[in-house]
Amino acid sequence: KIVLMAHFDTRINTAGAVDNAAGAAALLALAETLAGAILPCDLELVAFNSEEYLPIGDDEYVRRAGEASFADVALAINMDGIGYRGGHNTVAQFNLGPELAGRLEAIVGRFPDLRWTEPWPQSNHSTFTFRGAPALAFSSADAFGVAHYPTDTVEMVAVEKLAEVVAVVGEIVRSASQGAADV
Repeated sequence: KIVLMAHFDTRINTAGAVDNAAGAAALLALAETLAGAILPCDLELVAFNSEEYLPIGDDEYVRRAGEASFADVALAINMDGIGYRGGHNTVAQFNLGPELAGRLEAIVGRFPDLRWTEPWPQSNHSTFTFRGAPALAFSSADAFGVAHYPTDTVEMVAVEKLAEVVAVVGEIVRSASQGAADV
């Protein structure tokens, strides 16, 4: 299965537009975009709660899905802090084999404003990567300068940057239907 995820909670005293209403909006847009897509694998969309303070949502996911379910994850994709007006979108990769990494790097390469970044352990993708699942984590450069602050308002979000993440993630998921059963 491919798992798409974003958390919908935010810190106290912040609107949480970049962190993480933007990720939740992208998850909803992907649900609409991919509705009816015929894929050779299951597609799971997860809206996590309680990412900001404790991994309560992640813990509940693990409890319900079971540890063994992570062996069925072909790719987990997290969107956390995307679309920040003040920085380009970024993507980090975790636990990707060479073939999968090459295919995903080719797709990401078609989006020149999206840049690879170093892996970062914070957020929901860690629940998957710590269990060996391959994953991508999308965010924005310099978003941590507004995340968790009262300035994290809707004015900080660029719709075209959200659309970029929706487009690349949609293309990654649809690539599974073109004969690439391992994603």
